[in-house]
Amino acid sequence: MRAHGWWIVILLTCMGPLAASGREPAPLGPALDSIRHFSGPTLTGAALRRCVVLDAQARELARTLKQETQNLDVAEQIFKRLGEDLDRDEVTLDHTDGGAIDRYNERVNRHAALVEDYNARLPAHTALVEKHNAVIDEFNRQCSGRAYVKQEWIDASAKSAQ
Repeated sequence: MRAHGWWIVILLTCMGPLAASGREPAPLGPALDSIRHFSGPTLTGAALRRCVVLDAQARELARTLKQETQNLDVAEQIFKRLGEDLDRDEVTLDHTDGGAIDRYNERVNRHAALVEDYNARLPAHTALVEKHNAVIDEFNRQCSGRAYVKQEWIDASAKSAQ
């Protein structure tokens, strides 16, 4: 029996980098008490309601993205730590002890399973980043830099939360 060092190949060839975290929305324009004496672009009616929905979606997606990124970070730390332990233990492994080799190989297989699970979760994380960024892009195109009446925003937020 021989110990397998192939787990390094799995780690280096299968593990993709984590997708960059989502972007932040650009700020809205000034919050107004009234639009009577304001001549710049303002959000009203359907446009304001759409911005309220986009804002809520962006916030929810950002929360989910943060949690999923933290979960992936923990999973990565676990398999990296196990990989480092395997590296260290391979040096002192008694290659004449079949039981020791079997135990080591079980850990190698566990490491490979952890890496495989991590890699399987990456596409969903990437899709979440892309969805979040698409919402942010739409918010920035339709909403950023435009003034709005505070009370209208509050009312639209309350209606969209129902």
